[in-house]
Amino acid sequence: EMMALKRPFVGQGMRALMESVLSGKMAPLPSKFSPELQEVVRAILVEDPNKRPSIAELFQLPQMVKLLRDFEKSVQNSQLITADTKKQIQDNIREIREAPVNESNPAHVAGGVGTVRTNIYFEGSIKKESNKVWKDRFLVLRDGHLVISLKKGEKEAKPMSVVAIGSVTPIPFHAAKMEGVFAINTTDEKAMWMQAPDRKSV
Repeated sequence: EMMALKRPFVGQGMRALMESVLSGKMAPLPSKFSPELQEVVRAILVEDPNKRPSIAELFQLPQMVKLLRDFEKSVQNSQLITADTKKQIQDNIREIREAPVNESNPAHVAGGVGTVRTNIYFEGSIKKESNKVWKDRFLVLRDGHLVISLKKGEKEAKPMSVVAIGSVTPIPFHAAKMEGVFAINTTDEKAMWMQAPDRKSV
């Protein structure tokens, strides 16, 4: 959209827009952009989400390696960016470079986008936001359900089926003012903010 100054997919209403996206048909990008960069955009917008490259895979491409290096230099040389922000950006760049390519794409681990796995088990302490107050909670993922309790072994709240979860997304530091925050977004358009003990747990 920023490159062409128009949206790649359009439609009158959500159904028409969905059909436009699934068709995979879009107008070519302006010729002023290099073929390599145009290929990156086409790869990102492929209609099958399981065939889209992960962030780590994208940053292995030569043109993206160069862009990231140029961006890093621009940030370091900027007089307008604070030292704290520079450090945060540098940490993010290092995280991108160190991400294992074969583990960074959820499709490689969870069986593909759209696949619901009920045989995954996880439990651990988290913090959950409620009315702008962060409270200690215990999270369990088992048998295709998400369960939250006050503490491990205590009475559990009503389990929520993972089918009711629309997405799980990390919350940027500048928005959360904390590290390791992520949102669980439900299909009925509700959101729960939680904080993992550390970045790796996210």
